[in-house]
Amino acid sequence: MQYTLDISSRFLLRLLVGRASVEAADRLIDGYWRRIFRSGNAVLQVAGRGHFEPGQAYVIMSNHSSLLDIPALMGAVP
Repeated sequence: MQYTLDISSRFLLRLLVGRASVEAADRLIDGYWRRIFRSGNAVLQVAGRGHFEPGQAYVIMSNHSSLLDIPALMGAVP
Protein backbone atom coordinates (compact mmCIF):
# COMPACT_ATOMS: atom_id res chain seq x y z
CA MET A 1 0.00 0.00 0.00
CA GLN A 2 2.86 2.40 0.71
CA TYR A 3 4.05 2.11 -2.91
CA THR A 4 0.56 3.01 -4.17
CA LEU A 5 0.39 6.01 -1.83
CA ASP A 6 3.86 7.08 -2.94
CA ILE A 7 3.14 6.95 -6.67
CA SER A 8 -0.25 8.65 -6.22
CA SER A 9 1.11 11.50 -4.13
CA ARG A 10 4.05 12.03 -6.49
CA PHE A 11 1.74 12.31 -9.49
CA LEU A 12 -0.70 14.59 -7.65
CA LEU A 13 2.19 16.88 -6.72
CA ARG A 14 3.24 17.01 -10.37
CA LEU A 15 -0.36 17.83 -11.29
CA LEU A 16 -0.51 20.68 -8.77
CA VAL A 17 2.69 22.30 -10.04
CA GLY A 18 1.71 21.87 -13.70
CA ARG A 19 4.23 19.16 -14.56
CA ALA A 20 1.85 16.22 -15.04
CA SER A 21 1.98 14.41 -18.36
CA VAL A 22 1.37 10.98 -19.82
CA GLU A 23 5.14 10.50 -20.06
CA ALA A 24 5.59 11.38 -16.37
CA ALA A 25 2.81 8.97 -15.41
CA ASP A 26 4.39 6.23 -17.53
CA ARG A 27 7.75 6.70 -15.77
CA LEU A 28 6.10 6.56 -12.34
CA ILE A 29 4.13 3.43 -13.27
CA ASP A 30 7.24 1.76 -14.64
CA GLY A 31 9.07 2.39 -11.38
CA TYR A 32 6.01 1.30 -9.38
CA TRP A 33 5.67 -2.20 -10.77
CA ARG A 34 9.43 -2.76 -10.75
CA ARG A 35 9.62 -1.71 -7.09
CA ILE A 36 6.82 -4.09 -6.11
CA PHE A 37 8.41 -7.06 -7.85
CA ARG A 38 11.87 -6.20 -6.51
CA SER A 39 10.54 -5.97 -2.94
CA GLY A 40 9.31 -9.57 -3.19
CA ASN A 41 12.37 -10.86 -5.03
CA ALA A 42 10.06 -11.67 -7.95
CA VAL A 43 10.84 -11.56 -11.65
CA LEU A 44 8.32 -10.73 -14.34
CA GLN A 45 8.67 -12.86 -17.46
CA VAL A 46 6.56 -11.81 -20.43
CA ALA A 47 5.75 -13.78 -23.56
CA GLY A 48 3.72 -12.60 -26.54
CA ARG A 49 4.46 -8.87 -26.55
CA GLY A 50 5.00 -9.10 -30.28
CA HIS A 51 1.27 -9.69 -30.78
CA PHE A 52 0.52 -6.04 -29.95
CA GLU A 53 0.40 -3.89 -33.06
CA PRO A 54 1.22 -0.19 -32.66
CA GLY A 55 -1.78 2.08 -33.15
CA GLN A 56 -4.31 -0.65 -32.36
CA ALA A 57 -6.68 -0.55 -29.39
CA TYR A 58 -6.77 -3.51 -27.01
CA VAL A 59 -8.79 -4.52 -23.96
CA ILE A 60 -6.58 -6.23 -21.39
CA MET A 61 -8.24 -8.02 -18.49
CA SER A 62 -7.01 -9.69 -15.35
CA ASN A 63 -8.75 -12.28 -13.23
CA HIS A 64 -7.34 -10.64 -10.08
CA SER A 65 -6.18 -13.94 -8.67
CA SER A 66 -3.41 -12.20 -6.72
CA LEU A 67 -2.27 -8.77 -5.60
CA LEU A 68 0.40 -8.86 -8.31
CA ASP A 69 -2.06 -8.87 -11.21
CA ILE A 70 -2.15 -5.10 -11.65
CA PRO A 71 1.61 -4.49 -11.29
CA ALA A 72 2.24 -7.46 -13.62
CA LEU A 73 -0.04 -6.00 -16.27
CA MET A 74 1.70 -2.64 -15.91
CA GLY A 75 5.00 -4.29 -16.67
CA ALA A 76 3.81 -6.73 -19.31
CA VAL A 77 1.65 -4.58 -21.55
CA PRO A 78 3.49 -2.05 -23.70
